[in-house]
Amino acid sequence: MEVTHEYLSKLGYKLKDTSAKNPFDYLATKGEEAIKVEVKGTTSGLVDSIMMTSNEVNLHTNEAGTTALAIVSEIEFIERGENTKC
Repeated sequence: MEVTHEYLSKLGYKLKDTSAKNPFDYLATKGEEAIKVEVKGTTSGLVDSIMMTSNEVNLHTNEAGTTALAIVSEIEFIERGENTKC
């Protein structure tokens, strides 16, 4: 999520983390524009599929045009477990 936050911030969006209670991770706003952003990550360099919950699919279907899917690939783990670091 940090990679997506940094990228969207550089584009001028203000971000609110909504991941705890919504089927999207960020509400990104710039002026009057509001985009609901779901972030997915993988360690793979080839992203040919992703897993989404039914709530995520419903959101992107029902609110097409106001949602975005950010896919972060080639994530490298520095530490796994309770205090995961990438």
